[in-house]
Amino acid sequence: TRILAMESGIIGSAISFTKGCYIGQEITARIDARGRTHRELVLLEIPGDVTPQEVRTEESVVGQLRSSHSGPNGESFAICHLRNEARSQPLYVGTLTVTSVRNVV
Repeated sequence: TRILAMESGIIGSAISFTKGCYIGQEITARIDARGRTHRELVLLEIPGDVTPQEVRTEESVVGQLRSSHSGPNGESFAICHLRNEARSQPLYVGTLTVTSVRNVV
C-alpha cells in the first residue's frame, strides 16, 4: 500500500511548499489544493491481542493495521491508516470491537 505524506500528518515537518521540485510534488500540491485526504494515520485501542490485519465496519474494509503493541491490561494499541468516513462507525479487527480511535499526529 502506498501512503501519502499528507495522510501521515508529517506535512509541517517533512514537506516544504516554497522549495524546489521533489518526487511526489504534483500529488502533494493537488491534495493541498483540495484541502483533505481520504485516509489518516490513527491509533486504535483494541480489547485483546491483535496482529496486522484488516480493519472493517459492518459493510467494508476501511483500513489496515500496520503495527500493534500489547498494553499492560491485555489491550492492544495499533497504528492504522483509516478512511476518514469510518471514524464515526463501529470498527472491528477480526472478532474484536475497536474501543477508541485517536489521532497519531
